[in-house]
Amino acid sequence: GLGQDVRIGSYYSCNNNPLADHAIYDPDCGQDNYNGKTEDGSQGPMSSAYTQVYYDGSNHVRRGHTDYHPGNESCYDYGIAISCYCNTDLCNNNICQHCQFPNSTMSTNTPQPPTSNQPPTSETDLRCYSCVDCGVVDDDTTVATSKEFLTCFTAIELGNPHFVIRGGSRDYYEDGVCFYEDDHSFVCYCSSSRCNSGAVRLMCYWQNQSCIWKSDDVIKDYDICATQDRFIYKLEIV
Repeated sequence: GLGQDVRIGSYYSCNNNPLADHAIYDPDCGQDNYNGKTEDGSQGPMSSAYTQVYYDGSNHVRRGHTDYHPGNESCYDYGIAISCYCNTDLCNNNICQHCQFPNSTMSTNTPQPPTSNQPPTSETDLRCYSCVDCGVVDDDTTVATSKEFLTCFTAIELGNPHFVIRGGSRDYYEDGVCFYEDDHSFVCYCSSSRCNSGAVRLMCYWQNQSCIWKSDDVIKDYDICATQDRFIYKLEIV
């Protein structure tokens, strides 16, 4: 329970997002009764195992460990994902079906990893803002045009939300899809010309509370939002 000194022996460690940490990527991570990649937690202060089920449209599922003590079978709804915690060996094999939140749209269907869809046909080349360290765009911002661009993107680094990158991508994703990349950045895609012009806001959810990082504002509550394993993040284009 809360505050107890508990060490789990083993826990499941995986992510079904192919753009996240490749060391723990497993397309089967989203299956209920998961029985795949494991790690040993007996040598460190890992008190709880967890499963995170995203219901933001990505169908991502992540499993791992934390030194946080939320209590066995505890659940938190972060607005884009549900996290459930447990403190026995290999307990984090479910998809948080026991978590009941009235505002949640979580599906108990087996999540599938995202795939690049076929892009719609277009007779014109896609034009994307292309710049580095550009929190805002204006008439002087470079616009790149290419037949190879299938989407435009906006990216931001987790530890430096003032540093925004914009450009064109040869990968196609549906408009508005966002991913956490394994280089500690968040990337959002869009599919129309010059669509990657919006201001960036990085939301950090912590036990149903949130703090906001804006590319055009000071960082708020950085210490609370700094630990990736314990918190849920969402990149928003505003």
